Amino acid sequence: MQSGEKPDVRGPGPKLLEPSISSFPNPDTKRRKRVENSIVSSKETSVLTLEEIRSLIRNKDGVFLREMAQVLAEDPRSGARALSRRIAAEMDEFRNEARRLKERYAFERSLRKEGIEFIAGIDEAGRGCLAGPVAAAAVMLEPHAVIYGLDDSKKMTPRARVLAFQEICKKAVSIAVSLVPADYIDVHNIAVATFEAMKRSVSALSVVPQMLLVDGFYIPGMGVPQRAIKGGDRLSNSIAAASVVAKVFRDRYMEIMERIYPGYGFAENKGYATKEHVRAIIALGLCEIHRKTFCATVLNKTRNAAADTLLEEGE
Repeated sequence: MQSGEKPDVRGPGPKLLEPSISSFPNPDTKRRKRVENSIVSSKETSVLTLEEIRSLIRNKDGVFLREMAQVLAEDPRSGARALSRRIAAEMDEFRNEARRLKERYAFERSLRKEGIEFIAGIDEAGRGCLAGPVAAAAVMLEPHAVIYGLDDSKKMTPRARVLAFQEICKKAVSIAVSLVPADYIDVHNIAVATFEAMKRSVSALSVVPQMLLVDGFYIPGMGVPQRAIKGGDRLSNSIAAASVVAKVFRDRYMEIMERIYPGYGFAENKGYATKEHVRAIIALGLCEIHRKTFCATVLNKTRNAAADTLLEEGE
């Protein structure tokens, strides 16, 4: 997937202060414009409904929001005062999140001081699965791009990953994702397949990176300078963004595979070795996207465990 492509991945609605396209319900245009373009006052907000105020504060800067929170705190309506508290709480949350994200740009800031501008984060998803491809993403973010909630994809909820994915697609200079299938993994092993997916992703970027930040290890045979960062998806926003993109893209792929190969629960387990997935393999056999080498190991362990259980019961 190149940076210009936007996969059809949808998430739930935004929070109160997150960017959103909204309008007043049947607003008086002159009244709305007067309040939007002036210093907020209690006299002007008192003529607005709470729904109009909620719509008004979207896409506004911190100065406007602080003034609005102060004005609403003195509003006689309990709903307005509650809205004031919510605005203040979310602004505190945003400030804390902005600090956290700034700290996670330490590697990128250091590189830019050395004159390195084009930096790509690299990470994978699906290494330990019984079925499906291993995915790798390469993401080049705009400098200082703010993506609220961005973290190691494994720590994020599915909802948070999708919201972050959408923001990454908006704020990336270039994105590329590569999927290396199960048959390649069976022939070459998972380590080789993972490196291959990473190399393909870097090669597919629309902008040539000057430096790669890779989660955990060096990619052999790359013609681009790189730094391996242990726990990189927790320390670098570029790597975390790649982690999210690889995870969301691969998850969506496995949901599609559920329709092609029903019965294995791919939409839920994403190919991982859950008990239900192993039971389905025993009942249905392997399908085309199963990793035969991985499945053989797991099935042998399952059979040995079952045999041990029978022996214990016989004793």
